[in-house]
Amino acid sequence: MLPLVAILLAICIPVVIERYWFKKRGGLFQLLFWTFVAQCSAIALGLLIVNLFGADSMPGRIGQALGGIGFIAIGIVPFVLLPAAIVAALAVLGWGWLRHKRA
Repeated sequence: MLPLVAILLAICIPVVIERYWFKKRGGLFQLLFWTFVAQCSAIALGLLIVNLFGADSMPGRIGQALGGIGFIAIGIVPFVLLPAAIVAALAVLGWGWLRHKRA
């Protein structure tokens, strides 16, 4: 439980900076934060269901599937977001370079 709280606090720092320093109501860090919360919630709910009903029952199998979705999402999201972030950064840098070149 302590590592999960430490991870949530580490993720909250950029969210708080984005929210109060840059005064943005919704931004990339908030999206990433709530995505992480949803993934951890899926894992916790899946483990809770498996612990309550056992792994061999139908609810237990649904809980295993839900937890598996959370684990897969935690592994896949960085592979999707990293290239998207690189493309977005290159687009912003290219746009600034073109505007500077024209002026």
